[in-house]
Amino acid sequence: MKKSLILLILLMLTSSFVETWVTTQISSSVSVQLPNKVEKQIIDGIEVYKAANSNCKFSVTLKQLPDSIETQRNFEIYFLKGLVAGTVIASNGELLAEKTFKIGASEGIEISYTAPSEKSLVNHKRVFVVEKTLYTLDCRDLKENDKDCFKDRRKFFDSIKLKK
Repeated sequence: MKKSLILLILLMLTSSFVETWVTTQISSSVSVQLPNKVEKQIIDGIEVYKAANSNCKFSVTLKQLPDSIETQRNFEIYFLKGLVAGTVIASNGELLAEKTFKIGASEGIEISYTAPSEKSLVNHKRVFVVEKTLYTLDCRDLKENDKDCFKDRRKFFDSIKLKK
């Protein structure tokens, strides 16, 4: 009987910590999954979505590109490479990894980097352009070498969906 009661209590405690992720339509073209309790702000015309859980901090920013910026595939990738290089330089950080990924007909860039203030914590960023909108997805580890944050980051980045 005591064993059953203890198991029941443990089961109830475990189930109360199950995290809910929600699909958030961040534009008419793009959706992404974030941990529940998504906060949306508009700062100087830039949409920012923020969420966090016990493993990571997440953010998504949308910036409308001016009509003068060419969004042909070759230009896009150079533009994004400049953007991620600027991110690392601005943070005075160190680039750990960089790779490209496909998003619809376009390519995006994903990087991992550290900043000198907290070298043991890694920042991760995905950037891509869809219909003249720049999308920046950030995920920041809250603990060093956290496998749970790795899983959550993959879930976050892999959940990006384009409306067909």
